[in-house]
Amino acid sequence: MDRDLETIELEIDQDGSPVTLEVGSWFVCFVPGLQKQWWHTFVNKRHKHVFAMRPAGRGEWTLFELWWHRLLTAAITSEQARKFLLWGARGDVLLVREAILYEMRPGSRHGGVRGIG
Repeated sequence: MDRDLETIELEIDQDGSPVTLEVGSWFVCFVPGLQKQWWHTFVNKRHKHVFAMRPAGRGEWTLFELWWHRLLTAAITSEQARKFLLWGARGDVLLVREAILYEMRPGSRHGGVRGIG
């Protein structure tokens, strides 16, 4: 069976990705814990948990939250985001702008440059 296969060339952007996304900003929130953990005595009382979130459109937010047994990435409503931001207000909130950083690696197949971040 002889089939014609179309070859699709992938165009990549300056960062080596086939998709270019707009740079965004994240709220990174260091917050008090909601449930006591054994290691809480070793850290600042307002920095026992961390999560990041950002607006994702009208009435939606993106949430990135790390726990012991899961990594949650979710689209949440503005009302849910409000609850997380109120929790964030009990700790410290940083506004962090996304960036793609590069580090030099001798002998790399990619000209000594590797994207990180």
